Amino acid sequence: VAEAQQLCRQCGQPWRAATLGGGEPWRYDSAAGGWVGNPDRPLWRSACGAIARRALQRPEVPASAHEAAAYASLASDASLLHAVLPVCGGWEDEVWARLKPSVGKHIAEQQRRLSDGQPLRHEHALPLQRVLELLDAAAEGGAAAEAAAARRQCEVQSRLIAMRGLLLPLPSGAEAAAAALGADPLGAAQQAFT
Repeated sequence: VAEAQQLCRQCGQPWRAATLGGGEPWRYDSAAGGWVGNPDRPLWRSACGAIARRALQRPEVPASAHEAAAYASLASDASLLHAVLPVCGGWEDEVWARLKPSVGKHIAEQQRRLSDGQPLRHEHALPLQRVLELLDAAAEGGAAAEAAAARRQCEVQSRLIAMRGLLLPLPSGAEAAAAALGADPLGAAQQAFT
């Protein structure tokens, strides 16, 4: 995102750089020694959705499909998936586009809980079954062999993770230790899908 913001500034479009920069979740960063991110991220996501919808209404404008796709993906709104899929370059992009709204929804829920002073829920944003369904959808889209191989790999990795949990359970104080070391699961989830 930082590179895209720099490009926008170089092209004389600082407003685009500003709109791209609002997606960082509001959280405490122990390295920075304070709160970072956008405390009004839900409003920003809504604005990104509005920009995507506006771009979709103007197909005659050069690059409007790409602008719609970029802002639709930033909005993490499943109802705007139709704006992202046409510009996807392969099945991996399609799976990412289909996963992004679920992860965005999870991050928004975690941010809301954090803002309300509630404890974060340490649960998976995407159940394995949902990931497998998305891989199957990608296979139907024409990349059957690659998606089937990714599905098998996902199943094997989930079994290994489950076995690790059975064999080596996390100590009861692991979450507190991770927090003391500055681990940020919300920020990690955001970085993984941006």
